[in-house]
Amino acid sequence: MKMILPNSKKHSGAALILAMLIFSVSAALLVVTQKSYSIFFQKMANSIIREQAYEYLLGAEELAVLALMLDARKDSTLEQPRDDLREFWAQATMPYTLDEGGVLFGSIEDLSGRFNLNHLAHNSITEAGAKKFSSPQEQFIRLIQCVTSPSLSVSQAIEVTEAIGDWIDFDKEPRSGGAEDMWYGGQQLPYRAANRSMASISELRLVRHITPQIYEQLLPLVTVWPRKPGLMNIHTIAQPLFRTFNEDGDLTPLSEEDARILITERQDVGFNDVDSMLENPIFQGKTLTELKSFLGTSTRYFRFSGNVELEGLEMDLHSILERSGQRVGTLTRSSIPL
Repeated sequence: MKMILPNSKKHSGAALILAMLIFSVSAALLVVTQKSYSIFFQKMANSIIREQAYEYLLGAEELAVLALMLDARKDSTLEQPRDDLREFWAQATMPYTLDEGGVLFGSIEDLSGRFNLNHLAHNSITEAGAKKFSSPQEQFIRLIQCVTSPSLSVSQAIEVTEAIGDWIDFDKEPRSGGAEDMWYGGQQLPYRAANRSMASISELRLVRHITPQIYEQLLPLVTVWPRKPGLMNIHTIAQPLFRTFNEDGDLTPLSEEDARILITERQDVGFNDVDSMLENPIFQGKTLTELKSFLGTSTRYFRFSGNVELEGLEMDLHSILERSGQRVGTLTRSSIPL
């Protein structure tokens, strides 16, 4: 009997195709696995770099705390302690090169050298048919006029001031030119007034009359710390804030030339105290009683700003530091300016 053998060539071809199919699937799985592993590895590496960068920033913050503590220790030996721009903590720092090849920056700023927006919660009153503003409100009305470009009029500056006051105060009654829930609720994306002290400068962007331009112009000159505002430090304020000093009841900003004179005097000989600054001929014959009560020569609150660049990653840290005696504590930290 003749035996019929299977077609070996046909079976060999099928086996080859099956082997190629298995190889193709294995190769595809290998590519996917490698890609997933690469993504996982990169995420882990980025996480480690972020954690390392953050630790560097915390280390820089600790150095800032140490600098403020050393300054407080030095001030404790003086008859008239004060905080000014000649002190160690206020000096510009050089970027610090890290072992990994990155760069670390850090700086300390006296928050009493800025205008505290929470001062504006005070309600204006009407006397003899005219509005009477608190001294901080008068300062801010002057500030708005001299920092905006194009410059706002007095009436426009008052509207901005009243709107910020409405945002901060606890009542629901809108001031003239201000705004409460009824106005904010009528916007394309409705929201409500905070009716509490500002927690961040960024809240300004939500306030009626505050345009992006006004916000950017005010940003380096204002603060919301502390929540209960203190005195403005004449030794650390920027030149535009000198223009907010004028006679009680006068809403006109001080001239740029007068502000330059005060800055020059501070740089050359310094101010012994608030009285010595107000004795400048610029203020001769002016009543400054209310203004004087909101000016000081020292502070408890500072802002540390740090920046680190490491392995292609850039990270910021902004911390609010409170100094009480020779102790310094961190109140809050954020990746955005506070």
